[in-house]
Amino acid sequence: MATAADDEIETDDRWTKPPFLRRVRIRGYKSIEFCDVALQPLTVLVGRNASGKSNFLGALAFLADALEGGTDEAVRRHGGREAILHRPGRGTTVSLSLEAGFRDRETGNSFEAVYDIAIRLPARAKPHVLSEQIQIRNRRDHSLVGFSRKKERIDWTGFRGEDEAPPPWCRRDRLALSLYRFPQLPEWSPGLLLARFFKFAPDAIRELRKPTPGNLLERDGRNLASVLASIEEFDSDVAGRIQAYLSVIVEDIQAIRVVHYGDFETVRFLVRSTEKKPQAFDAACMSDGTLRAIAALVAAFQAVLPYGPGVIGIEEPETALHPAAMHALIHALDEATANTQILLTTHSADLLSDPIVRPSQVLVVRSRQGRTLITPVDVASRDIIAKELYSLAELQRQDQLDLDEEDLRRQAAENAAEGGR
Repeated sequence: MATAADDEIETDDRWTKPPFLRRVRIRGYKSIEFCDVALQPLTVLVGRNASGKSNFLGALAFLADALEGGTDEAVRRHGGREAILHRPGRGTTVSLSLEAGFRDRETGNSFEAVYDIAIRLPARAKPHVLSEQIQIRNRRDHSLVGFSRKKERIDWTGFRGEDEAPPPWCRRDRLALSLYRFPQLPEWSPGLLLARFFKFAPDAIRELRKPTPGNLLERDGRNLASVLASIEEFDSDVAGRIQAYLSVIVEDIQAIRVVHYGDFETVRFLVRSTEKKPQAFDAACMSDGTLRAIAALVAAFQAVLPYGPGVIGIEEPETALHPAAMHALIHALDEATANTQILLTTHSADLLSDPIVRPSQVLVVRSRQGRTLITPVDVASRDIIAKELYSLAELQRQDQLDLDEEDLRRQAAENAAEGGR
């Protein structure tokens, strides 16, 4: 069924930035009993502290971790069975459904994909894949390819014969989507596999560290210097954009460099001074807000050849950042959506004050009786904003942004129709 935000989603190729997640359905993950929401290239989840905003990103991170390392590793990374299940002792399954639009980089063809996954977390056995299904439709010729899986058994569609089809089985603790690469199965999983979700820790960024292999930023930003060095090596233009935006966010910063101390490295900031030459400060001397800002820029613009992260999520990017600097950061993140879908969480009105952020890009998050509920902005607030009586930011400051009750009823009916499992 359509959500209230569907009308805002373009039907042209605007949403085929690979892999643009059009819709996400989550069931049974932590405080989220059930949600079904539409996403934009830049989506902002707004809610009070402890409303469950981070659990929405956490569910997507759980899927990305399962794709990367298997179900057992994903459960370990997310705190274990009791921490993950919505109702420990009653429900035993976490399920997600994703709808996406993407373009194959080699052929240029556009595709629509629906991916469903259910992972069981039994009390006395290892977590495993209960079911997994993907269907990919070519928008040009409407051909279909994909598979349907129950436990280890896989049934493939879109293959001409047994000799062409992949093996009809998969280990119970691994996701088939991450294991099989065939020309008939268009590549959208790398972008999902490389999805990254961040909660930056300035103290971790300040520490001197040995260079790390790989080009993806860690969740807390600890390998910022290594990722920044990779960006400078592979795409100097992107490195220049990061530096330019940082100079707007923190006006006195003229340049950034990666420097080495023996076997260790860090980021150095060249800061404007009253003398002819700028002063040099390492990350250990910089403020929390500056370190969070550069980490957010690197997260948004990082590139991994031939694929970059298809989706990134950043928790509360406004933390320790001056409100005036938030506008520049939002503009940078909006620019980055040309290549990467970006999800943000916030409880701050400052992030919503830029005109770039429209009501259609905002999801309201509330906690009721321990359950996280997520919907588009309520109808009354949208009308008030459309009539220019108040802005998004002003309504947030007044704590007036609320759930769309009609969409909430739709989600409740959908959940009940499927048995609330």
